[in-house]
Amino acid sequence: MHGIGRSMLEMFVNADGGDYRGKTVSDGEGHRYDFIGFRNKQLTTVLGLVTVKRAYYYNRESGKGYCPKDCALDIEGTSYSSGVRRMMGKVGACRSFALGSEDMQELAGIVVSAKEVERVSQAVGDQAESFHQAAAAASLDGAPWIWNIADEQFCGATQIVDLFHAREHYWNVARACFGQDKEKLHQWTENRRKELDDGRPEAVIDAITHCLTLPGHNQAICGREIGYFEKNKERMR
Repeated sequence: MHGIGRSMLEMFVNADGGDYRGKTVSDGEGHRYDFIGFRNKQLTTVLGLVTVKRAYYYNRESGKGYCPKDCALDIEGTSYSSGVRRMMGKVGACRSFALGSEDMQELAGIVVSAKEVERVSQAVGDQAESFHQAAAAASLDGAPWIWNIADEQFCGATQIVDLFHAREHYWNVARACFGQDKEKLHQWTENRRKELDDGRPEAVIDAITHCLTLPGHNQAICGREIGYFEKNKERMR
């Protein structure tokens, strides 16, 4: 059954053909990346090892690569799915890392070293501490790991970004692009407020994208906030 489940999961995560997003993309911080090709990633999941096809983009100035799909699947910088990382965090919190490694293999058939259990457990612990210290600010700001915790603890619940905090993001754009022009600032932000209240985050994205054509625009801020709304638009309807 695990083999069938693994095959179905692999088909599902690759149904997008690799998440190709065009010849160039922005990482949400104003950095432009050019499409290079597709790269496979071996990902350890609760159903076994699956191959994930990802569109790979490269920024020649920084020499850094970027796979948007890694961000979408919450697997940036790791070869473990979020489900496996949660399991590692739980066994690492309850038993020694060596015994936790044995538990993973015995109970789930997942082979991980004691060192890997320690590393992932530490990361999960740091996230949990941050959650307790600033849960409201982090969750309302759309942090991916917060939504993962929400998925685990409240399976099936509808995830919604607080619009008060979402408005702070288009205000960042307004202040950067319109400065002290209070009339333009008020009119532009009022239009964005109505669009969010109507459940139309795509209109907000289009408006911020248009700001990139304005003289004196701040590309870094616009790119970052476009990334924010793109990432959380389904939670703003």
